[in-house]
Amino acid sequence: MAEKGFYILPSELFANVRQRAAHDENLNETLERVFKNIEGSAVGTDSEYDLKGLFDDLEVNSAKLG
Repeated sequence: MAEKGFYILPSELFANVRQRAAHDENLNETLERVFKNIEGSAVGTDSEYDLKGLFDDLEVNSAKLG
């Protein structure tokens, strides 16, 4: 955390989310939660402003995501 300025839970790493994606009926909600958790983990660190709003342009409910 101190080195990177943010934290990603092991269960929320891309490889793990992807592995569960085919069986995740609420994948859009999962992705939204993961992005918010990443952004939230940076609050109070030097990385806070680097990550703030980083995922705002990702529309997790877009039909283009499949």
